[in-house]
Amino acid sequence: MNIKTLPFDLKLITLTSHPDNRGEVIELWRDKWLPESGFVQENISVSHYGVVRGLHFQRKYPQGKLISVLSGEICDIALDIRPNSATFGKYHRQILSSQTPQLLWIPPHFAHGFAVFSETAVVLYKMSDYYHADDQATIRWDDKTLNIDWGITTPIVSNKDQNGIFWKDFLCEF
Repeated sequence: MNIKTLPFDLKLITLTSHPDNRGEVIELWRDKWLPESGFVQENISVSHYGVVRGLHFQRKYPQGKLISVLSGEICDIALDIRPNSATFGKYHRQILSSQTPQLLWIPPHFAHGFAVFSETAVVLYKMSDYYHADDQATIRWDDKTLNIDWGITTPIVSNKDQNGIFWKDFLCEF
């Protein structure tokens, strides 16, 4: 296991595979790797090629997220929404694949989303706070001000994500 600190206080954890003639075993998580995370919830999403999910965030109950891809490949986006951060309004783009055993740590106060590059992708999230449906908000994935390169030409987007707020409207909250 190797932890690399990325821009924006993100962390990329490269896991160790232990292969043999039966297959392989990969240790996916140890609490001492990110003791600050305090994970309380775990979710799985299954998405098809071209799906874009996000950019989601929680206003009152911000969630740190540890992202891993169990099957497939995604382009993961972490948008810094910490108002006092030097990287406020900037994003980090990380390709995650089940072919490379890695975890991406996204601290609280980031908007998060991903685009699916493979036929399907199974994504596992560990979260540092519980999901509160009435607290979730979405920043438009296609906001021209943010100019995010999702790597998808014809995205499949939910109504909720298509109707998210624009970055300029998010800025008005401060």
